[in-house]
Amino acid sequence: MDFTANEVIISDDNGTVDDTSDDFTPTLVASSDVNSDGILSAGETWLYTSATEAAQDLTVTTGSTDTTFIFNGYSSTDGPDGNTRSFTQDGVSVDVRGFSRNSSGHWNAGYVGVYNGGLGVTNRGEDGSHHRVDNGTQVDYLLFEFEHHVTVDKAFLDYV
Repeated sequence: MDFTANEVIISDDNGTVDDTSDDFTPTLVASSDVNSDGILSAGETWLYTSATEAAQDLTVTTGSTDTTFIFNGYSSTDGPDGNTRSFTQDGVSVDVRGFSRNSSGHWNAGYVGVYNGGLGVTNRGEDGSHHRVDNGTQVDYLLFEFEHHVTVDKAFLDYV
């Protein structure tokens, strides 16, 4: 698939969204645009330069560590909606919150419980004995917020 020059955006806010002074905004090396047509064609490679940031080889991954979170534990099957459960494994922390969409399409915070079989959400329309994800017209979601950038390559669902 071909892309026009204005469809190709290369930037990095350096993790500081409100601070543009440290942003990486490179310039296209004109000679890398085959035919000088402003179209990144299939198989074509564009090169960029930056006067403010040294180039980095992003094809090599260094310092990655595999971490496995197993969300086991014991809690009640119902409690205060909007609670947050926090877990840490191998120095990586994650906060988990639950949300539910009711049959009218409205979103509400749910209760996140932790059980021997994993995590569950009890929403406002359920009682403690019915806390499976996706209960007909009430759809439940878990939001995982990691403190570091992570790549999730596997997630196992047991009871859905």
